Amino acid sequence: MLAETYIPKMEVGGNIMILLVVTSVFTFRYLIARMRHKEVITAIEKGISPSELKAPSLGSPRWVTNITFGIFLLFIAPVIILFSLPLWGEWKPSLFFDFGPTGTLPVIILFLGLVLFGIGIASLIRGILQRKFELSKTINQEQISKKTE
Repeated sequence: MLAETYIPKMEVGGNIMILLVVTSVFTFRYLIARMRHKEVITAIEKGISPSELKAPSLGSPRWVTNITFGIFLLFIAPVIILFSLPLWGEWKPSLFFDFGPTGTLPVIILFLGLVLFGIGIASLIRGILQRKFELSKTINQEQISKKTE
């Protein structure tokens, strides 16, 4: 008698959710590109150069964004890791990807948490280094302006 093999099946709801997310992302990107194209065409028709359409960015310095993103990931990653711990109680390694509570789901969630934690640390370090560079750059510019006076 042939041994029965278990081939895991992803639920239909999971496939629909994946399809919905991918479709909505591409639809959003398409609508933004279409809107920008209309703006450029309208500007050209009015005789305005498309390069004049860009507004000056008033955003925060890059280091602030990196430090904020790093801190955010450092708070989110442990929550994701702690979410995966109760699933380890009945975890059994399997040959196939089984997304049930006894399959590879705990491993995937733990891996995701660890990756996000690493990205958070890297982003935090990058922001700190950018801040140091910008501060030293402004100090050097002030020293140069004092010498020229």
